[in-house]
Amino acid sequence: MTLIVSSVQVSGANPRRQATAPRPNVKLSQVEQTRPKAESKTVFLRSLSTMVLAGVTVDRSLDYLADQSDDPKLAEVCRGMAQRIQAGFPLSAAMNCYPRAFSKLQLRLVQMGEKTGLLDQVLLELSRYEEKERALVLKVKSALGYPAFIFVIAMAMMITIPPYIMKGMFELISGSGVEPPLLTIVVMKVTTFLRSPAFYIGSVLFGTLAYFAVPAWYRKRDNQRLVSQWIEKIPGLGPVYRGVALARFSRALSVQIECGLGPVNALAISAEVTENPILIDSVKGASELLHQGEGFADSLESTGFFPKLMLNMVKAGEESATLGDLLQKAAEMYEAEVDHSLDIFTAMLEPAIMALIGLMVGTLVLATMLPMTQVIESMH
Repeated sequence: MTLIVSSVQVSGANPRRQATAPRPNVKLSQVEQTRPKAESKTVFLRSLSTMVLAGVTVDRSLDYLADQSDDPKLAEVCRGMAQRIQAGFPLSAAMNCYPRAFSKLQLRLVQMGEKTGLLDQVLLELSRYEEKERALVLKVKSALGYPAFIFVIAMAMMITIPPYIMKGMFELISGSGVEPPLLTIVVMKVTTFLRSPAFYIGSVLFGTLAYFAVPAWYRKRDNQRLVSQWIEKIPGLGPVYRGVALARFSRALSVQIECGLGPVNALAISAEVTENPILIDSVKGASELLHQGEGFADSLESTGFFPKLMLNMVKAGEESATLGDLLQKAAEMYEAEVDHSLDIFTAMLEPAIMALIGLMVGTLVLATMLPMTQVIESMH
């Protein structure tokens, strides 16, 4: 999505209305399931905050953004929200009609901005938060994407190529009359199975079952927690997983506090933003302690999830009334740790993948060379 702020007049007289596409004809209160691209939403929030700060009304800003959006789903959302705002809805209520487009954190902050009359500043803070959040996600994806791609390609080649390339050699060994070693027999049976219709039919059935069964299984909270615990035990990946959760939690909590929300109200949504079930469950106990009057740092310490350094920063922030700033610094610190952990994990992962590929190639070579040596010796 590209924003061209200079294409509209934002001060003085009313800006001339650009030609806009017709708005969707919908019931104003109905919930829409439209889901724009994540990168489009990041640019949308930055653009909306810029235009509102420049003095353009929210509904007119949404119309302009819809016209200039490269994402048709985001354009649909913008036009639907503009229609609702002109009908008297506040921005937060219009956003609430698109639950797949906007998160609870975004809705909470916009509601806060509407109550305090600082919507333009809240949108600016929210756009900064979304940009940093998006940068963290892209950083993790780009670091893990290359090793994952190499692994998938290597596995696909090992499954599809040997059964057909080595078929003639295995037929020669079988027809030689020499009893092949156990390794060769196993490899021959595996490659024969990989060429059979049963393998392809079974793969399709298994893939279809996994496509429907795995998401249904993962929707259960206990299973999500089990997967998270398993990920945290993986060498190299565990620190990345926990570091991402700490960074996202700190940044979400910081932006809410900076926008005027108290820790008690901000805690649960900050945990939900991380999508880490261990942290989400742990924070419930901390929220209860906060309601009972315990200090924020002591409540977080009771979860057993947060490291000592972060707890000390939170305690210092409470004492100096700079909790938002120190949480922002904590988020930056954990993002730097994620960078370091990703470097270590990818450094461990690439040689492990190469070693696995080498083991499979070596197995194939031994499975063919040993019986061929026996065949040559029998000819003498």
